[in-house]
Amino acid sequence: AGRLGSSFKLWVEPPVPVVKVGGSIVLTLRSTCEDPAGRGDFRVAPERGRRRGPGVLELLNVSFADSAVESFYCCYGETPTLFTNLVVYQDPGPVTLEPVPWLRVGTAHQLVCRVENAAPVRSLRVTLLRDSEPLNMTTFESPEQQVADSLRVSYDLWVGRQDHGRNLSCQALLDLAPHGPQPRDTSRPQLLQVYEFPAAPQLEPDLHVAAGEEVTTSCSVSGAFPAPRFTVTLGGRPLPLTVSQDGLRATATLCHPEPGNLTLLCSVTVGPQERHSEATVHVHSERGGDRGAAGWCPPDTASPSRGRRPPQASPHPG
Repeated sequence: AGRLGSSFKLWVEPPVPVVKVGGSIVLTLRSTCEDPAGRGDFRVAPERGRRRGPGVLELLNVSFADSAVESFYCCYGETPTLFTNLVVYQDPGPVTLEPVPWLRVGTAHQLVCRVENAAPVRSLRVTLLRDSEPLNMTTFESPEQQVADSLRVSYDLWVGRQDHGRNLSCQALLDLAPHGPQPRDTSRPQLLQVYEFPAAPQLEPDLHVAAGEEVTTSCSVSGAFPAPRFTVTLGGRPLPLTVSQDGLRATATLCHPEPGNLTLLCSVTVGPQERHSEATVHVHSERGGDRGAAGWCPPDTASPSRGRRPPQASPHPG
């Protein structure tokens, strides 16, 4: 648009035509020509547009191939030609953020966001977000690439304990302002889960108890995050537990009614990681000086099928 030659100006309204792919737009040819016989029009195939009056064209079913529209105007023997560039756009989306696994504190993970069907690429902004906090914004400046079937954006995220439970997402914004809309699409959020498990559980290596004796033992971890999950078994049977207020120590009550050696196993799970520690429980036959006798254990602390009190003999009648 602008002055052509020195006699008159020729332009198209709107000055920056913005139209969604597959849509339509009305273009109006304007001039400062004072020739009463002056006339102008658009040069388009009949199937591509519908004329709605002198110098007014409705461009139909606009495609990415419609990068410009040609127009002309005859004025006092001059017939200048004008090419008006169109901004043909397509809403971005879908936008997807690749799944994020459990992440160990102090490590980095590459976030990967994919944006489908965005146009024009030069107007696209892709932002990776932690909750509402922008982590990274990517723009695409290449004027040669107008349309992209798929775009990939990545960012290396370092994580700490403070990141646990936050949401990660990816947003694609097509910024056509001030002449057009700003369509956007956002991925489904991914929950950020971090963990720290620097050392194996600590368990007393050997326990010596008498048959039928109830004792307690503890299993602990240090520096674990988030709160660990404990399981303690004696001879394969889970034992009842109490967990400390800080969540880093579990105390189990155990008992075995008969002499022998049993494996005490403490299993601790933190995030996706599980660690184990083993100990041996040596059950002796002595209990209060009574040698060779089996003891009795409460049902919830005894080994399988051996936790019931022996039946009492019925008194003889009469």
